[in-house]
Amino acid sequence: MCKVTFYDSSTFVRYSSIKKMKQIKKILLFQVLLRTLLLLTIIPFCASSCHHSQKTNEQSEAKLDSNNNDKDVQFLVSAAENDLKEIYLGILAQEKGGLVDVKELGGMMETMHRKSLKGLKEIARKKLVIIPTSLSDNLKNKYKSLSNESGIYFDKKYCEMMIIEHQTSIAMYERASKESKDVEIREWAKSMLPTLRKHLDGSIICQNACNKML
Repeated sequence: MCKVTFYDSSTFVRYSSIKKMKQIKKILLFQVLLRTLLLLTIIPFCASSCHHSQKTNEQSEAKLDSNNNDKDVQFLVSAAENDLKEIYLGILAQEKGGLVDVKELGGMMETMHRKSLKGLKEIARKKLVIIPTSLSDNLKNKYKSLSNESGIYFDKKYCEMMIIEHQTSIAMYERASKESKDVEIREWAKSMLPTLRKHLDGSIICQNACNKML
């Protein structure tokens, strides 16, 4: 005789829940395996990209370090400050100068140092060096001190400043023309020396003219 077994409703619910749990586990396991495969594919690519990026950055830094020697950077900054100073003082000399010689000296300074600053900006751009575009506080004080003078005293003080400033500049440019690690900076410094010496000679002549007026 055949035996029939009856299951109550709770038994069927329990069976259904167990079956669903097994399906969920299979789905979760599949997702884990899929993510693992994706990670195994992506990680080598990321590592390669990071290595390439790091290598590129190191090459760029090495290039900057080799091009921008600290002394060369300081020279470009100092040269720019010098040009700005001579331009502003030259304009002031043309406005307040009493002697024709002083006005002409100021005009020569403004013209030549504007030209010098233009060339300097181009070199600084190539070397990725930021140079000043306005007078420092120290140079502003020098400008103010000179602007407070008038007449022959202004003329005399301006000429004296130009002599001292150009003697200092010539020494700085001579050093850069011999010691700079950058060929372009070295050649540019060398090319500017005749102009600076001409300015020094003009300043001395101007000073002699002022002394005759005292």
